[in-house]
Amino acid sequence: MCNYQFIDENRESEDVNDELPHSQSCSFQYSVENTEYRYNSCQDPWCLTLLTQNISSEGLGQKESTIRGCQSWLLHRALEVQDNIKLKSRAPAYVNLIKVLLKQPRCRAIVDPMTPIINGSQQACIDFSFQSDGSQKRAKLCCCRGLNECNQNVSWIDEGRQFNNSYMCSSSWIMLTLMISVALLLLSAA
Repeated sequence: MCNYQFIDENRESEDVNDELPHSQSCSFQYSVENTEYRYNSCQDPWCLTLLTQNISSEGLGQKESTIRGCQSWLLHRALEVQDNIKLKSRAPAYVNLIKVLLKQPRCRAIVDPMTPIINGSQQACIDFSFQSDGSQKRAKLCCCRGLNECNQNVSWIDEGRQFNNSYMCSSSWIMLTLMISVALLLLSAA
């Protein structure tokens, strides 16, 4: 599998933190309401956790969902599920969560290079809200790098900040960026 994160990653000298590993094992799981699916850990420069919760008046706090994993694998899945009709019908909540993730900034934009290293990891979170199936939802997206499975214990109590919406990416812009990156990679290999 091609790892989009490594293709797009532009490691300028000031962005590289030599105190942290360039890749670590990330906890990889998906849970919705009371059902949890665990997968083998994945390896990536960025681990992430996306928490969502219903905040509409009816069903307040219900339909909680969480996805934890490697940024590159989850972005790969996000691009894959857009055309997967079978998955859309079998797991609509998962597909909707992946679509929300695709529209958010990448970990590199969320975790500032000056974010302090605490207990061997760098971590930052953003808080945002969105509409899904007629319900207002709140969300927290946290990214980390450093220790293995640094995304395992991320929760609602982790400090988050509001993210400037001008940095939000549309899926068409991401797709265009990926296609250009792949084309440049292929041209350089030829």
